[in-house]
Amino acid sequence: MILKRHFPFVNGLRDPAIKGSLVVPANSEFVQIITTGVHWVCLSTIKASTTGSVRIFHSVYQNPNSTAIEHARGMLMHTCDEVTIINDKVQSGWK
Repeated sequence: MILKRHFPFVNGLRDPAIKGSLVVPANSEFVQIITTGVHWVCLSTIKASTTGSVRIFHSVYQNPNSTAIEHARGMLMHTCDEVTIINDKVQSGWK
């Protein structure tokens, strides 16, 4: 809610507990933090290379699981089975 208040023109930034059919489609570039069950990841279309692509920022740099793909499809309003996921490695906060 704090991020949404500071960045009102960025889509996403919704409650990370929302998933499945409750995902609100984005009508422009978005940033969304979600939980994949065991990890938190960030999905974004900002600076994604093509339409239908979503960047995923994931500190353990694994292939995205079905939760992340389903959420990305919902936000993109993408109905086909394939979404291009660009896996971006980020630093882990744990040491």
